[in-house]
Parts: sequence; C-alpha cells; structure tokens
Amino acid sequence: MLEPPAEDDEAYDYFSAEPSSSASTDPNQMRFWNLVRGVHDKEIFHAMATEKSATNSPVQSMANLPSFVRREFVKKRASLPKKRLPPVTHAGDAPMLPRFWALTDHSRQQVVLVLRGTMTLNEVAIDLACDTTPFRPSWSAASHGSSEPGPSQPQASQNDPSEYWVHQGMYGLAQLMGAPGKPVQQVVANALAQNEGYELILCGHSLGAGVCAVLGLMWGDPETCLTVESSGLPEGRPISVFCFAPPCVMSPTLSRVASTFITSFIWSHDVVSRLSLGGVRDLKAVTSWLLHGERFGPDHQEHVRNILRRIGKLEFMEWLSPGSTEQEDEDWFLSLRKTLEANMRHTNLFPPGRIFWAMRDDSFHQSLQRPDDPSLHTASNPEGSGAGDRLRVFEVENPEEVFNQVIFSMDMLSAHFVQNYDKYLRDYL
Repeated sequence: MLEPPAEDDEAYDYFSAEPSSSASTDPNQMRFWNLVRGVHDKEIFHAMATEKSATNSPVQSMANLPSFVRREFVKKRASLPKKRLPPVTHAGDAPMLPRFWALTDHSRQQVVLVLRGTMTLNEVAIDLACDTTPFRPSWSAASHGSSEPGPSQPQASQNDPSEYWVHQGMYGLAQLMGAPGKPVQQVVANALAQNEGYELILCGHSLGAGVCAVLGLMWGDPETCLTVESSGLPEGRPISVFCFAPPCVMSPTLSRVASTFITSFIWSHDVVSRLSLGGVRDLKAVTSWLLHGERFGPDHQEHVRNILRRIGKLEFMEWLSPGSTEQEDEDWFLSLRKTLEANMRHTNLFPPGRIFWAMRDDSFHQSLQRPDDPSLHTASNPEGSGAGDRLRVFEVENPEEVFNQVIFSMDMLSAHFVQNYDKYLRDYL
C-alpha cells in the first residue's frame, strides 16, 4: 500500500506517499465545514508531516520539475541515507472506519499510527456500544510460553487468574481495523517490513485513543513492550501507545498491566475520560434514591426536597452574612455525599495505562492552590499569566478512586476538545 505509482505519473511527488496538489494547505483558506467534515484531512496531515523535512532536507518536491530530471533524481534517491529522507505518509479512508494516518519517520526511525476521534454517526454508535467484553493481552511466547488464545479469542489468561475486560464497541472496531489482514494492520505491517529496526508508535484522541489502547494490547506484549507474532506484524519491534482524552476502555487490572507501554493524558474534568456504562448506572441509582425518597417517609433526609431546602437556606444565610455557613450543615452534605457514593459501585472501566491528569491551579479549592510555586508550568496566555494559568500535572496511581464518577463542571465538555489538549501539552512540554 505504501508503494508509489509509476515514474511517469506527472502529479506524483517521489519524496512522499501522497499526491501533490496545487490547492493550498493553509487551514485559513479552507471552508470551515470542510475542515470539520475532514475533507482536507489528507492535505493537512501531509503538509504537517513534510513541513520540517522540507526546510531541513536537501531533497525537495519533484512535482514541478521536468520528468527526465525527476527520473534521474529518483535513481539517486536510493543512495541517500534513510535518516536524510523525508517522512512517508499514508492516509487511510476505509469505508465505515475512522480516518487513520500512518507516518514513517526516517529521522527518528519510527512508524507512527494516528487514529482520529469520533466524527460520524457510525463512530457514535461504536461509543455507545459500551458494554464490557473479556479480553486477554497478546502475551509472547518469551514471556508466557504461548501466545494463544490471542486477542481474537478473548478469555482469562491461564497464567493470571484475574479476568480482564475492555469496551465492547472499541474492541470490535480494533478487530475490524487491526486484526491480521485488515486495513490498518496491513499498512503498519508494510511500513515496518520496509524499515528494519523501526519502532511502532500508536496515538489517538478520544475514540482513536481507546482503539489505539486496544490495538496496542493486540499487537504488543505488555511485559516485553515488543510486537508479537500473532499480530501479523514483524515480531520484536518496540511498541508504545499515547492516548489523549481516552475514554473508559479497560478494567483497572488490565490498565495496570498496560502501564508499561500505554500512556494516557487527561485534561481537567473531561467527561469522556469519566463516563462509562457503569457510571451511568450509578447516576441512575443515585437519581432514583434522591427522587423517590418518599418511600422512606416524608421526613426522609435524603429526599431531593429536603436537600433543596437546605441548599436554599445556606444560600440565603451566605447572602445575609458571607462566611456564616455552619459546620453542621457542611458535615451533613459531606455525610450525604458519602452515603450516595457508597452505593455507586457499577463503574468497571477506566482510562488505559499510565495516566497523567492535568489541571489548572485555579480549579482547586483556594486552600489547595499554589500561586507562588516556581515549579508549576505556566500556560501561554496573550492577556498575561496568573495563578489560574499555572498547570499542575498528577500521575494517577488509582484510577478507581479518581475517575470513578463524572464531575459536573463548566468545562466538562469543552475540556475534551482536541485544541485544548494541543495547547496545554505544548505549554507543559
């Protein structure tokens, strides 16, 4: 799939795997809805992938040169060291599958697979198929004696009595994209086969992040962090997965197993990284408890009417005399929350791998803010930087305690936007 067309193809740039185009690749000159629908995805990705090499490499695009010059230059290309070659890109657009891109980066000796997040109704349906299915990582023969039954037959490992679970819809999509002979697997296999010793990097946002996590466990051994024979890829290549805004895709035990080569980055109160079928069931149970408290009598303290009455009283007292909230009322609400959380036990899927969680300093209670800490990273802000622009990044050791419920906040939806992840990752790194 990565082989170029014949040399007499006048529109082909021999130093990339994408056709040259006279159309501008500047997003500012493209129609907004075409950008949203992904019409220009190929041009943008190809332009971004080749932008750096175009300025650093002595090899430039041949599309505008005479054909006899191009042919002579192509003959000399084979003698160039691979590290001096520009990246090779492949944009996948298989029907009914999310858009994916494969980049062969010769300067870093990496094959990078990028998966897009939810865009179409078909992908929304995949997100909603959020029940769980058992799964077994692809242990290699070196680490567990046998790679069977493999990811195509998900069941508990005989070497580990605990059973692992993954998101059913994303596991099914990973099978359609990454099982031996499927579109994504073929592209990656060809790229790795053509470049001996190159490592494999998978990354994605949202749905793409969840599918990348499952693909990583289908293709790589979490103990050796190398590709396995059952994947159909060249065996023994280093593999790493980077997930941005990942959904709740695997059980906590599997997430810990995958932490050796899967890294997740979650920004603020991103609802996607907290929402799962079990979480929805918990919300339903809590709502039922609050709305139908009359079963316990009209004086039931946890009934929604009593809660609203107490809230109204506290707000009125705060309005009359700021800071006059009684400790008794605060203790009552804390006790109520603990009672509700004690009955929220259905959540069983969490973000994958080693998890880093970033927050703005002003998102915390005032008593926990650190405005004078010089170790905090400051986000770029054209209007000036203050305490609220300072980033705090935590490594989450127990996702069951941190991502076990949705936090209703003003940024729970906007935090999921990919531009926020791009901005704050650039600021942090």
